[in-house]
Amino acid sequence: MKQPPGKNRGKSRERYMSAKTETAEQTAGTSTDQPEQRKWALITGASSGIGAAFARQLASRGYFLILNGRRAEKLTPLKAELERLYSGRHELVLGDLREEPVIQELITLGNRHEIDLLINNAGYGAGVDFLQDDAAAQLGMLQVHCTAVVQLCRGLIPGMQQRGRGEVINVSSVAGEQSLPKSVMYGASKSFLTRFTEALALELRPSGVRMQALLPGFTHTDFHDKLPEWEREKRNRGIVRWQSASQVAEYSLNMLKKRPGKIIAIPGFFNRLIAKIPVLLPKKLYYAMAVRITR
Repeated sequence: MKQPPGKNRGKSRERYMSAKTETAEQTAGTSTDQPEQRKWALITGASSGIGAAFARQLASRGYFLILNGRRAEKLTPLKAELERLYSGRHELVLGDLREEPVIQELITLGNRHEIDLLINNAGYGAGVDFLQDDAAAQLGMLQVHCTAVVQLCRGLIPGMQQRGRGEVINVSSVAGEQSLPKSVMYGASKSFLTRFTEALALELRPSGVRMQALLPGFTHTDFHDKLPEWEREKRNRGIVRWQSASQVAEYSLNMLKKRPGKIIAIPGFFNRLIAKIPVLLPKKLYYAMAVRITR
């Protein structure tokens, strides 16, 4: 026997309200847990320049951050700025990557938070002749540009592999594609960093961990303050085109998202051209040009 239509409607409404209440409760539970599901990123050399630009970009995209740098007077205000502008949780590790305890602290903290993104950005230049530079400073540059990067990759990538996901950006330079006087150690160390990243990326492809070697060109940061006068001018001329640190960081993150298989990322057409000059020109002509522009 058929029941009156009104009773069917009443039961249907009860089932609908019950399902709606259950869905609302599930949604509320998900919302409450959401902050713990946000991604973590670790950035070295985050005090200023490209590192600080990465921090701002990632905080605006909802990342929690582990920020490393030597200068508390710059890193502490950056953390406060990010927490004021974006809801998030950020931690500082003050210290120099030439010191082993700092590297180990970063590895421990990175694994504790199961970081999704590692950005090895710390670095510096010299702008003096090789034999005039301090030997300890040169070895320190190798430690920051090369050894520390290798240690952080070895310490943090295994966790990414276990989770089946993760991304690493190693900030190299177009200078690593060239051989220039007054940039002997800088160029050589950045060349190592690019080749290291490229080869490791190929090894890691099956694991779900993606690598990017970011090769900025001329960028408006305090990095160039110690370099030759023509670089300190920071103005466009010829194929030299300056970019902001924010432009470089945004390009890197966008490439990581849109073209995850691209390992070497060079922001700007003219920078990509500069990177190819040593290959395109006859060696004799290139050497003459390299000596002239750094004289």
